[in-house]
Amino acid sequence: MELEIAPDAVAAHEAGHAIVALACGIPVKWVEVRTTRNSPSSTQYGWTEALEDSWMVSAPLPKEAKLVRRLALKAGGLAGELAADVSNSEKSIRGAESDIRQIGAALCELGLLERSGANTPPAFIRAAVGRSLRVLEQNFSAFDDLRKRLLEIGRVESPTMLPTWTDIDDQEFMEELEEVNVQLSGVGRLP
Repeated sequence: MELEIAPDAVAAHEAGHAIVALACGIPVKWVEVRTTRNSPSSTQYGWTEALEDSWMVSAPLPKEAKLVRRLALKAGGLAGELAADVSNSEKSIRGAESDIRQIGAALCELGLLERSGANTPPAFIRAAVGRSLRVLEQNFSAFDDLRKRLLEIGRVESPTMLPTWTDIDDQEFMEELEEVNVQLSGVGRLP
């Protein structure tokens, strides 16, 4: 069954990724809304080229801070759909499977999940999307402008925005994630 996603939802999803990345201090090379058929069973509707891999190496932050910001970036797409009020939970979750896997991978690196590849508990996804949604609400004008530009021209090169995420955000988000972990497992981080 082909998954059709409306252009406004794709623009909101990709703008969400881009604005959360920029708010976290992660550079974005480009962001686009374009349907690409990867195979008979796989279609890609948009892409945000965040330079997160090089940023993970070069940013002068503790590893934990980088990982929570990466996690926020990955949740930014689903948060973007909520911020623009274009979310369709079934299509959103199915269309963001890669994002959810990457959220799970970041949680593993943070010691909050045992192994990557396991299903990411919905409570973690809700916490990550909630944090990213707050970032988009704080930067709604930039988010909405980028979303509209994507709908109009399809691709935006090198979007910029001053970072708004702080060390306090790193700490608060990590505390939220640890609380979710305690609620799910009754213990803190894995040894």
